[in-house]
Amino acid sequence: TAPIDGIYHFDAKALLQNISPPVVHRMFIYKNGFGIAGDFSPMESGAVAATGSVAMDLPLTAGDTVWVEDGQDSGASDIRVSPYTSFTGRWVGRVS
Repeated sequence: TAPIDGIYHFDAKALLQNISPPVVHRMFIYKNGFGIAGDFSPMESGAVAATGSVAMDLPLTAGDTVWVEDGQDSGASDIRVSPYTSFTGRWVGRVS
């Protein structure tokens, strides 16, 4: 949740393991319930992991909420998120 108005930079990276190719790895950044940026990474047969990343600068008003959702469409039920997965955000500056 944004503590003050301004421009914020967000960066999300994920590595899904134990996938069942073919698979499409999806990662989205959401603001107040709406998807605003995303990454689709198709993986071919023989792959054992799927990666994704998305980064952006985003104007926020104090109280706006931002989060990331990560998923896949392989139908595998034993997907593991790697410790290499991260989501960070920081205030860059005021909106001019």
